[in-house]
Amino acid sequence: MSAELDAGLELGADGWCMLHFPAVAGVAYKAPDVTQALDQAPLRLAEELAWLEKRGLGPELPQGSAFKPGGGMAGMGDVACRVVETTRTRAACATGDTEAFLAAWAEPLGQEQLSRGLAYLDAARADLLEITLRQDSAWLNQAPSPGCRTPREVLHHLADAELFYLVRLEPTPERAAALWREAAAKGSSELDRLTLIRQRLAERLNGLDQGALGRITVHDPHAERWTAAKVLYRAIWHQRHHARALIREY
Repeated sequence: MSAELDAGLELGADGWCMLHFPAVAGVAYKAPDVTQALDQAPLRLAEELAWLEKRGLGPELPQGSAFKPGGGMAGMGDVACRVVETTRTRAACATGDTEAFLAAWAEPLGQEQLSRGLAYLDAARADLLEITLRQDSAWLNQAPSPGCRTPREVLHHLADAELFYLVRLEPTPERAAALWREAAAKGSSELDRLTLIRQRLAERLNGLDQGALGRITVHDPHAERWTAAKVLYRAIWHQRHHARALIREY
């Protein structure tokens, strides 16, 4: 039996789409249309599952799955996705924007899910740092092509994004704004900001009580909904997306 992982399909306002996998957050990707998105799923899923396997991590695959530990990329044809929900958003998916809120994220985040998600997030950060620390300062300031961010700018962008996710856990926009000012670590180096903001995010997630783990918050002009599960998912996806991009571009 092949492994089938649940996916959520986000249809953006610009005609592009994104596929989201709640159980394998680092996979999410954009495509020009639904057909191309679904065609890419087996390879993209298998690549991420192999990456997770090497780090002793991974989701609970369906019983009887053909993707077995140690199988690596040999099992990639046996991993498929099953679209269980479709949502339309005002996001421009072609640029990587996303506003989806999947049913899986409305469920309170359990402690096992939280621990596994934070381990996933830590592994993604370790990968990013390994790429970064083996380069020199000239690399940090060199854009791969005109108009693109430099690696240093990418790292600051990642820190800003995790701060953005962190404040979405707050119950009111006022508390979110106060935390943004407090935790931004402006003036610090990119690596220090990454460390400081990640610590705040992990501490906040670990400190949420059961009610807060299932709380839905809304702070944004588009009325985008957030929960702890969505915050953790988006932080993992964003980290993996940029780590892969740095590997490709450099």
